[in-house]
Amino acid sequence: MIVLFSIAAIVAVIWGIVFLRFGGAIGVALLTILVGVCFGAEFFQISLLTLDRLLVGVLLGAYVLLRRSELFEPKQVCSWDVVFFTFLAWLTFSTLMHDWRDDGLRPASRLIFFYLFPAVMYWIGREVTLTPKALSYVYLFGAVLGVYLALTAIAEWRQVYALVFPRYIINSANTEFLGRGRGPLLNPSANGILLCLGMGSILMFWHSANGLGRAAIITCFVVICTGVLATLTRCVWLGAALGIACVVVLSFPKRLRFSVIVCGTVALSVLVAANWQSLQRFKRDKNVSAAEMSQSASIRPVLAYIAWEMFKDHPISGVGFGQYKQHDRFYLDRGSTDLNLEIGRPYLQHNICLSVLTETGLVGMNLQLLVMLIWCRAATEVWRKRDLPLETRQLGLLVLVLFCAYFANGMFQDVTIVPMVHMVWFFYGGLAIGQHIKHVSGHSPNGRMSIGIGATRPVEFRDRRRSSVG
Repeated sequence: MIVLFSIAAIVAVIWGIVFLRFGGAIGVALLTILVGVCFGAEFFQISLLTLDRLLVGVLLGAYVLLRRSELFEPKQVCSWDVVFFTFLAWLTFSTLMHDWRDDGLRPASRLIFFYLFPAVMYWIGREVTLTPKALSYVYLFGAVLGVYLALTAIAEWRQVYALVFPRYIINSANTEFLGRGRGPLLNPSANGILLCLGMGSILMFWHSANGLGRAAIITCFVVICTGVLATLTRCVWLGAALGIACVVVLSFPKRLRFSVIVCGTVALSVLVAANWQSLQRFKRDKNVSAAEMSQSASIRPVLAYIAWEMFKDHPISGVGFGQYKQHDRFYLDRGSTDLNLEIGRPYLQHNICLSVLTETGLVGMNLQLLVMLIWCRAATEVWRKRDLPLETRQLGLLVLVLFCAYFANGMFQDVTIVPMVHMVWFFYGGLAIGQHIKHVSGHSPNGRMSIGIGATRPVEFRDRRRSSVG
């Protein structure tokens, strides 16, 4: 095991240095996301370490050593950062004040790998140097990733397994959701969030494309939409619809905006109404019957009831981060309701807000919602600042599309416990905060030095203005 770990560490460091040399910190960050999505724990894992976690370590080391170079733009800590790190501190406090060793260190592992490691990606996104050209590569990365995930999801859905890569998607011992487009993360909701990111990314090239280019964009957009359909997951469809509506509302001319929204809403309403029964009962998972799938809607009222009862007993601080399954059985056994509580026994919460509420109380949930609102506000203000380059403004629009997908799926699935979801969401949130501080609020970077990575001469510049956000 030590030999394998050493080999993996060496490979991660070498590729991290290569991408740092030619792609900058943003290149390493995108590589980390790509590796985490396609070659994560199911592909390669030694104990608790995976290739993407090693790359996060490379990124953190690069920031510590090179933060005054042209790779990064150090910015003053603002009140919005304080809210985010207060949220992380509350999660940490809640974990340590309860049995964090329970179930093989599951609460501690969840804190570290699903929140603290993604927080590193947030900080890198906040501090990284972003030019319009670099942002174009960010959008290209999202678009290519989206097309790949869409084609994989379609192949899974239609059972064309020869086209599915990596092979563990089909061969994994984890057969949950098999038959849907669950992608390399083995979860259709997580796959849907990334597909929506790809959908938004491909649209960022519309303004600069010619006739042939726009035909290619439309083709890729249709492929990604088909991939969204292939997830066979209603909350993914909802997230995609909300993301498209967000693009329409914020970027279409006012004279077209209202008519497009009305036509889209009417068409969607008619489609849902005409297929309501089949939408409730259609067979999705390969190993689950249509009757069993129809029961999924009845699980959520049960989980909401359990969350309400747990909240009444622990309203402020919750039962402890990662402790939900240690407490829900008490409410399943003693509940007095007409609901069939027994069907909720195997499940975690299916809602990101209820999950955080039951485990960390009102304090944790309010901080969680505040962080999401702050990132959305930052993204909106970046998009609306007309004097910025279009590529920079588009980042705000893309983050809002990503939020629509994250929130829509999070209302019906606890996507906070799915690998890589927070790694992506926190990174793009950090990008939005960083560009907001730089372009909307102003920032005070320290003097920077050239280290020979894509630069021909040293870069020095100082700005004595103080920054203030919020």
